[in-house]
Amino acid sequence: MIQIIHVTLELDIDNRGIGLLATVVAAFPRETNGEVASISLVGRIISYLVNRVDRYFACAYIVITDWAEAFAHAQVNGKLSLSYMKRVIHLADHQVSAVQLSSGIALAVQRRLADILIAGYHSPRPRE
Repeated sequence: MIQIIHVTLELDIDNRGIGLLATVVAAFPRETNGEVASISLVGRIISYLVNRVDRYFACAYIVITDWAEAFAHAQVNGKLSLSYMKRVIHLADHQVSAVQLSSGIALAVQRRLADILIAGYHSPRPRE
């Protein structure tokens, strides 16, 4: 499950921080194969890198989606659904260490610093 959480600093009467207040804004399911290694969030667009290693092979992929749309479509007939719009980018090299969003571009930084994957994502527009 991916959760979007809004965190605010609670202040006392002297404007000193006394604690944190966390509120879950949205949550949506993700595929369960693999471990989330990195997450990047810019506005309503979220990307996360999944590394999967099992007995026979290793792979990595990046998922990019509009988290508000994913949250809105995450429940179908009372059950969690993976049918929300997303872009999945399968990487040939599983040695990816991070994913970073910037201006609608996802950058996947591989452990060898020179290798960078650039993949655009555009939120789907409703048809008129």
